[in-house]
Amino acid sequence: MNSGLLSRVNHLNEAVHNLERDLGHKVSAEEVSAYLEMPVEEIESLLRVTGDQIETEA
Repeated sequence: MNSGLLSRVNHLNEAVHNLERDLGHKVSAEEVSAYLEMPVEEIESLLRVTGDQIETEA
């Protein structure tokens, strides 16, 4: 994994952790997307790379 991708994955993981702590529930890709001002597709792509999963709203 290159350093740019690793940095983005770490940033995403930190955001998910912070949001879950602040909101008190498992967060959706849409919530993370809004928090990071990043497209949902990019969030989902990064999650596929890491093998992590968060719920996505239909």
